[in-house]
Amino acid sequence: MSLELKEAIKIAKNQLSEAGIHDAENDAKELYCNLTGIDRVGLMMRWTDIIQDNRLDAYFDLVEKRAAHTPLQHITGKQEFMGFVFKVNDNVLIPRMDTETLVCEAIKRLERGGDVLDLGTGSGAIGISIARLCPKTKVTLSDISEAALEIAEENIALNKVKVKTVRSDLLAAFKGRLGAKKFDMIISNPPYIATGVIAGLEPEVREHEPMLA
Repeated sequence: MSLELKEAIKIAKNQLSEAGIHDAENDAKELYCNLTGIDRVGLMMRWTDIIQDNRLDAYFDLVEKRAAHTPLQHITGKQEFMGFVFKVNDNVLIPRMDTETLVCEAIKRLERGGDVLDLGTGSGAIGISIARLCPKTKVTLSDISEAALEIAEENIALNKVKVKTVRSDLLAAFKGRLGAKKFDMIISNPPYIATGVIAGLEPEVREHEPMLA
């Protein structure tokens, strides 16, 4: 079977809508863009292209994963934050747009640089964004999760910044014999969802994002 691209996108949108996916049209398009490596402009330019069986099969495999409420970012393996791209997987929380407000407020206070700790860093999105936008800062990323720090290390390389990572349970690793390590700023978006309400969260969060976070 072969279909025009616009028809394939329409079928995918309907399948995602029936599964209760909030922004079904956007996700249907993003999945195809991710599969083929084209952007949204390229997608529209190919709107009437005929898509062959093997590509259709690969595309609808991705659609089925999203219909099962696997987060879009876990399928594509990435999320944009502060205009930068970050790798994500099920070992870290997906960076949310709301958290950009925290980074923007930090940047206002770091015009002259400083020594910054991103506590509970996860993907590293907060600290790496600060390092990119405030070149005079010295940034340390810390997390209790070794798996999270592995993703943070990948994002350091991806975003080409000089940032240190430290495995630590909160501030434990920064307490030395000669006194605690001092930072000019400690920034954090720590766990804030009460355990008792997790069961009522949407499945993308409840079933796919790390309980530790």
